[in-house]
Amino acid sequence: MNRIILLGNGFDLAHGLETSYNQFINWVWKTEKELITEYCRNNKPQTRDHIIRYEDDLVLIRNCCNINPILFNNEEGFDWIKKAEKNDWKCLESKLIIKNKFIKKISEITHPQNWVDIEEEYFKELCICLKDESHKMIDNLNIEFKVITDLLILYLQDITINENQVYGVFPSIKDKISSKFNEKDFSTKYKNIPFNKEPKEILYLSFNYTGLISWYNKKTNDNMTVLDIILAHRSTIHIHGLLIDKKNPIIFGYGDEAGETYKIIEDTNKNEYLENMKSAKYSLTDNYKRLESFMVSDDYQIFIFGHSCGKSDRTLLKMLFEDENCLSIKIFYRNYIDDNKVERDNYSEVYKNISRHFSDKKLMRSKVVDKTNCQTLIDKDEIFQENKFGLQN
Repeated sequence: MNRIILLGNGFDLAHGLETSYNQFINWVWKTEKELITEYCRNNKPQTRDHIIRYEDDLVLIRNCCNINPILFNNEEGFDWIKKAEKNDWKCLESKLIIKNKFIKKISEITHPQNWVDIEEEYFKELCICLKDESHKMIDNLNIEFKVITDLLILYLQDITINENQVYGVFPSIKDKISSKFNEKDFSTKYKNIPFNKEPKEILYLSFNYTGLISWYNKKTNDNMTVLDIILAHRSTIHIHGLLIDKKNPIIFGYGDEAGETYKIIEDTNKNEYLENMKSAKYSLTDNYKRLESFMVSDDYQIFIFGHSCGKSDRTLLKMLFEDENCLSIKIFYRNYIDDNKVERDNYSEVYKNISRHFSDKKLMRSKVVDKTNCQTLIDKDEIFQENKFGLQN
């Protein structure tokens, strides 16, 4: 019997990488502030009537003559750009406009709740575009989404550790990966399960763009690069691509093909509406075929490491979960402290998300391991012993 380990963004976050969308959006506006500040310093108006214009993919400033007080305030993230957009500059024709309406929307969503699902919001905007008979709205949306995708790549490249450094590992995660099959994880209707034995094969199915998981399976010499190590382990499928592998470009978009809305999208006969659908990009590599081959090779158990199992990956997850060879789905949940300083975990949230991928709820309940037999991804009070570069638990 085999095991498939689903790796989501929570896995990278648990290792100290700031890969959440709200961290990315804060970086976008912090970087934008730095760019505009530098531009204003180098392009000061020579006279009172001299108009200095600034424009890039995100914003347009019609006149920079009085922007310095805004740039040098203490506001961070979306706070400063929101204040700058609303500010009365008291200067002729001065105005800051956020050109990219999509990033403005997701920034506004992120600001109060400190969280946003960019791919889900893209799909919502795409559905609005269906009402536009001229189809100009979808063209604009895709242009704006491409800007965000390019910025996300830059951000992740900026925060990802360079290839000459080795990722630290959690011993408890390493133990979980190859742990023996537990009888409590399976329904009694399944027979001939090799309890108390380790998996025959383990497949890492990563939805992340980083190669962090490769260090949990490192059996290579120290002279190999990160990409060498990743490619040496064919037991890992980076289903959404990899930052440092040009042959496996990142896939950023939406992956729910279920329901009437998607049928309407297809019926438009406009490929622009399918531009950022994940399924349209799976054909660019052999990742999907490799996954299918592993699924049919034997029965398997699924471990969930930091994946929310949200709707943006519904089609792929539904295939994995409902397959007859999938006998068990085990959630390794996250503990956290909420705004009221109460300790909570996200087991129920992930469980509810998983249920959306099952047409047969009885089948779902027989496969998903109950919380009493699940555990956290990282053991409580665990210390990072193998960390060489300051990642924190």
